[in-house]
Amino acid sequence: DEPITDDLKAKISLFCNVDRNAVFSNVDVANIYEVPLKFHEEGVDQKIVERLQLKARAADLSIWEKLNKDCRELRDEVRIALVGKNVDVKEAYKSLNEAIVHGGIANGVKVALSYVSAEEVTPENVKVMLESVDGILAPGAFGFGLASGDGIVEAARYARENKIPFFGIYTGMHCMALEFARNVAGMAAADSEEFNPAAPHVLARALDKGLPLGIKQATESRPVICNEPDIARFGAYSIAVEPKSLAHKIYGAAEIFERHGHRYELAPEYMGRLNEAGLKISGRAAEGRLIEILELENHPWYLGCQFNPEYKSYPMAPHPLFKAFIKAAKDGKK
Repeated sequence: DEPITDDLKAKISLFCNVDRNAVFSNVDVANIYEVPLKFHEEGVDQKIVERLQLKARAADLSIWEKLNKDCRELRDEVRIALVGKNVDVKEAYKSLNEAIVHGGIANGVKVALSYVSAEEVTPENVKVMLESVDGILAPGAFGFGLASGDGIVEAARYARENKIPFFGIYTGMHCMALEFARNVAGMAAADSEEFNPAAPHVLARALDKGLPLGIKQATESRPVICNEPDIARFGAYSIAVEPKSLAHKIYGAAEIFERHGHRYELAPEYMGRLNEAGLKISGRAAEGRLIEILELENHPWYLGCQFNPEYKSYPMAPHPLFKAFIKAAKDGKK
C-alpha cells in the first residue's frame, strides 16, 4: 500500500539473491489501468528487455496515459444492474465487469454496477429491485446453471415494459426469448431445456438434442468444420448480420466474428412466432440455421446475443455492443 524504501529493496536484494536494480515496488493504485504506468516508472519494462537481451525502441505509453486521463475525468454516472447467478462471487464476472467499464469510458461516464441475484427476483419485487437502474445486463449463468430462469425472465419483462436498455448474453438472451414467448407470443408454458426439459414449448435446448450440427467454425483466417454431436460450441464463428437492424448499425458490418462457449441454443422452429410478434432475429450463423442475435422493435435498446462479446473488449477498444449499451443507458438517463 506504499512504495518500498531503498533500504528495504537492498535487504530484499541481499536475502533473495536478486540484483538490487531488479527489485520493484508494486504499489496499490486507484485504477488497474495505472499499473503499466507504475511499472514503467519503476523500470520493470527496461529490466525485462535487458535480461532477455532484446533490442527495443523507447517505450511509448501515450495511449495508457490518455486512458488514465480519460478515467480521471469521468464525471457523469450510469447505474447498471447485473442480474445473474452466483453474483456474490464478483470475480466470476470479471470479463463482463471490465467490458462494462470499457463501454463507460468510451461514453465519458462512470458505471455503478450493482449485482442482483436472479434467484431473488420475483414479479412482486422486481420493480423495487430494478427501478433505480439505467440499464440491465443478464449474462450467462456461471457455475452449474440456474435452477430456473424466472428471475431473469422477470428482469427482461420489466426492462421491456418500462423501456429500460436490456442486454442479454447467452442465458440472458434465452430468458429474453422466454419472456417474450410467454407474455407476448402466446406461449405461456415456454421454457428452456436448461431449466425444464418437460416444458410444452422448449425454446432453448442442447446442441445434441436436434439442433443442426456440422457448424462452420471460423476465424478471420480459415474455416474449420466441427461435427462432434455431444460437445458445446467453442471458438470464433462467422455471423451474418441483418441489414438495417440495430446490430448492423452497431457493428457497421454485414459479417462479424464472435467467440462462443456454450451448449444450449435457441430452437429455430419457434423463432418465426417470436419474429412475427416483434422480437427480430438480426444475427445468424451456420448458413442461417442458428440464432446469434435477437432485438426488439420499438424499444430504445433491447438486444440479446448467443456469444460472449466481453472476451473481445479492450480498454482502448471497447466492444461495440457494450459501447452501444452504455450509450443507451446514458441517453435514457438524460
